[in-house]
Amino acid sequence: MRIDNLGAFQAGREFDQKLRPEGREMKEPETPRASQRSVRYQKHDSTNRWMIQVVDKQSDEVIREIPDRRRLDMAAAMKNYIGKLQDTRC
Repeated sequence: MRIDNLGAFQAGREFDQKLRPEGREMKEPETPRASQRSVRYQKHDSTNRWMIQVVDKQSDEVIREIPDRRRLDMAAAMKNYIGKLQDTRC
């Protein structure tokens, strides 16, 4: 028994064309190329861990940080708080 998916494919195309405004072609979303990005390495002050920043070359905007700076800041604050708790207990 052969399953024919061509009918479902054509129905999907027709449905897609009904949703698209007349005279407009669907475009693929533009993805930034690797040549438009650069990588920076920084050491986090409080935790002494290395961070990687992916930066847009044109706008110098940070696109992504690995690990996230906020998480490292939170880890440093928690470590500081736990240290203070241990100092007060003794």
